[in-house]
Amino acid sequence: MFLEIKDISKKIGEDYVLREINLSMDKGRIYGLQGKNGCGKSMLMRVICGLVLPTEGKVIIDGEELRSEEHTSELQSLAYLVC
Repeated sequence: MFLEIKDISKKIGEDYVLREINLSMDKGRIYGLQGKNGCGKSMLMRVICGLVLPTEGKVIIDGEELRSEEHTSELQSLAYLVC
């Protein structure tokens, strides 16, 4: 598994923007997120890319947990597009 997301939650104030999200993605594949406005797609992408730290849970890239801005080498192996 190249990218794993385990129990990701993001809380802003008293409200959860993301709650206990789990998914895994294989290297070399293309994935898309689909959902209604305001359902958390952009926030999930920000967490995956290390732009926002999750309140709870883990983002694991190539077997290593993403913890802070110090993981720039792992983030350089990601490509993303927001439309």
